Amino acid sequence: MDSHYVYSFDNQCYVTIPGRLHGYQTPALHVFFDDHCPGHPVGVSPEYVDIHPASLDVTVVFAVPHTGVIVVVPQESDAG
Repeated sequence: MDSHYVYSFDNQCYVTIPGRLHGYQTPALHVFFDDHCPGHPVGVSPEYVDIHPASLDVTVVFAVPHTGVIVVVPQESDAG
């Protein structure tokens, strides 16, 4: 499996990435956002990020519409 999943979106306030798309079988995920809109302040963060414990859907909510990418990365396991 890839080490990360990238999801592009355009002019959205509410973005959901179904668990079946990113393919990770754990809710232990890191979710990152990169804004591709000129004129938006640097360091814009989502208002809300949720990972559903059963479906593993990742939901990201912004206060105003954004264009960019969301990157989903599984957390590293400490088990050796």
